[in-house]
Amino acid sequence: MVDALVLVVWTGGMPSKTLEFSAMGRFVSTREICAMALTGVVVMPLGLANGGTMVEPVGVRMEYPLETGWVSAHDAAVDDEFEIDVAGASWVRVHFSEVVLSSGCTLSVESMRDGEHQDFTAGMMKAWSESTAYFNGDHLRLVVHTEAGGVSHVVVDEVEIGLGLSSRGTPDQCGICGVDDREPSTEFWTGRIMPVVCTGSVVCEDSTVIGAGHCAGSGQVLQFHVPAADSACGVVQPPVADQFPLTVAASANGGFGSDWAVYRCGVNTLGETPYERYGEMKRVSTVVAENGVATDVWGYGVDDVCDRSRTQQHSPGVVMGHGTGVYAVTNDVRTGSSGSAVVVDGEIVGVMTICNLSCEGNYATRVDVAGFHAALAATMGCGCLADMDDGTGSGIGDGAVTIDDLLYYLDVFRVGGSRADVDNATGSGTRDGAVTIDDLLYYLGRFDSGC
Repeated sequence: MVDALVLVVWTGGMPSKTLEFSAMGRFVSTREICAMALTGVVVMPLGLANGGTMVEPVGVRMEYPLETGWVSAHDAAVDDEFEIDVAGASWVRVHFSEVVLSSGCTLSVESMRDGEHQDFTAGMMKAWSESTAYFNGDHLRLVVHTEAGGVSHVVVDEVEIGLGLSSRGTPDQCGICGVDDREPSTEFWTGRIMPVVCTGSVVCEDSTVIGAGHCAGSGQVLQFHVPAADSACGVVQPPVADQFPLTVAASANGGFGSDWAVYRCGVNTLGETPYERYGEMKRVSTVVAENGVATDVWGYGVDDVCDRSRTQQHSPGVVMGHGTGVYAVTNDVRTGSSGSAVVVDGEIVGVMTICNLSCEGNYATRVDVAGFHAALAATMGCGCLADMDDGTGSGIGDGAVTIDDLLYYLDVFRVGGSRADVDNATGSGTRDGAVTIDDLLYYLGRFDSGC
């Protein structure tokens, strides 16, 4: 329910009249709103006629045909090197139309600017949706390693590039009331979603992520340790190890009060999930936030201070009001803040979705919205250590503990991967930075217990 509306009357497919409607102290019921909508009136909360969602994708995609050809290594391993050069690009991401890597074969991608690199097996390539992480600079080196007796074939069809230019804000400053009180922050449970530039939050030990439904899409990447923007306010990419592939588990993009997304998060190039790498998350609250309580929002919005743009910042505020599916809060937000968690007493009560031009509050979808709540319950495997893979080798759990999970763990343990570090010999599940027989024994016990 809402306490004020903007009514837009449409005639012949065009808006013919706009009216402000005040409920004068009482809430307008869903039944009343539906009745008005059926008469040809489009209804939205007061202030939203001049506000909107806070998403502004960066970069462009362009064709870049490159094919390695089929390589069969009969007697000895073969390394083939290729280069991608997009002169003037501030950053590059590569998209493949086909990648064939038989057992033992790998694809390595390296930035010629800063040496950041990413290594792919066939399973890792699938987890990354046949795309790389984001690399700084305009020049990449690709090395295809074909193991003896193996076969490889790599086809690039497009690259995604940054042009080094970005807006420094707009005169209307949607989402800011009075003086912008956002300040730089460093939290490792909330990250930047690329390429849409939205915000996502880790809410569980299995690195389930939540955000805004209008941000959700395929082939997205969640980034942490985001560096300051460049001199033109353009996006700068973090190290490859701080980037994680996202898969949408469920989402809704129904506008006011029905705008949410739940993601499964894959592993980085080191085989780690965000929670395993940083050890941070925020729980989803089971309590309704009352009017007047203090709120905190961390997000990756644009900023007039150039080096802060699309980097993590924190804004304090309070709950101004709440209705069916939404909270109105005073926290300052900007484009890029969509999906930012609204935190009360250390727990998440909503995700930011709509900014407002007035000082009547910015809007967040509540986490207790029925569809949102059900999607979280169906996706999260909080505390289920044994659920490590879905049978694809991607390192993304599927809510079930099967032989695929055991095989995945054994592969990670065999190479000493950090994800295999699950215990410190105390049986408590506390990691100690080393991979030993104690980790294997602890995992086998959890696998045997079904979680």
